[in-house]
Amino acid sequence: EIDKRVHSLCGKNAKKILRDERGKPFLSEGLPFISYSHAQGALLTAAGDRAIGADAEFKKHRDFRKLAKRYFDGEEAELIEKAPLFARDNFYALWTMKESYLKMTGTGLAGLGETCFVKDGKLTLSVPECDFILLDDGKYMCSLCLQKPPKRV
Repeated sequence: EIDKRVHSLCGKNAKKILRDERGKPFLSEGLPFISYSHAQGALLTAAGDRAIGADAEFKKHRDFRKLAKRYFDGEEAELIEKAPLFARDNFYALWTMKESYLKMTGTGLAGLGETCFVKDGKLTLSVPECDFILLDDGKYMCSLCLQKPPKRV
């Protein structure tokens, strides 16, 4: 069902959605890189000419401090702990950034705790291999992770 919706959004250039050995989707023709995420009836789809990762989360209330301590790097968990008024938004920003990054790299959720997107107590939207775009409509938090183009010599 989701693949059909994604295919219809990608247009006629997307002949077929295929998956690599790790399950990462790609298109048989057109823009080769694709990523998508669904949450509570919403579907986020991204396609491009470089590796891309997309994640969407419905922003429900949870024990953000407990989850941050379990799944996040120490500096990230500290950001959640020190800013309780922004814990929900910071948690979902970090969570979607991590998931979109892992989708972009193709490593999957096993690498969730091995990434850190906080520097000097603030979210960082750029790391050596990629840049992030965060979208927050109050109900959903979405993150796109875009592989940086190769450096020109």
